[in-house]
Order: sequence, then structure tokens, then C-alpha cells
Amino acid sequence: MTNGMADPRDALAGATPYLRMFSLVVAGWLMARQAVAACALDGDDAAAKVVTAKFFCEQWLPQVHGLVASVTTGAGQLMELSAEQLTSR
Repeated sequence: MTNGMADPRDALAGATPYLRMFSLVVAGWLMARQAVAACALDGDDAAAKVVTAKFFCEQWLPQVHGLVASVTTGAGQLMELSAEQLTSR
């Protein structure tokens, strides 16, 4: 937040990975809530909810750790290229 206030390009550079990280965390939270609720129920659907939540938390949620650097690095490397370099073939 501090870096983004000093130079908005730093905040913008991390915006896309931040949104991906945020969506993974929210999805994990929702799936965990469903799994807790499913534990109070019986049946195959309830068991499937728990297995699905476990899969998500073990396979997808760890991606959050890999996105932290992209969120916090800033715009330095992104801004090293000129507009001409970005548009040239």
C-alpha cells in the first residue's frame, strides 16, 4: 500500500496477480465453509464436498504463495521497456 501511494505504477503492476491471489483465497474460504457444513450432513454429496474442498486447498490454494512476489515487486521491470519496444515486431 505504501509503495502504491508513492508510485501508482507499483500498485498497478501488482494488480492482476493480486486479484488472482484474492480469488484463490476467497474460493478456498468458501470451499472450507461448504466442507464444514457438509460434515453435518450424510450422503455422497456431503462427502464429495469435503473431498473437493480438500483437493482445492491442497492443489490450488498453494499458488497464493507463488503470487506474493509478483504482487510486491513493483513496476521496475515492467517499465524498463519503452513503448516502441512493446509495439515493435
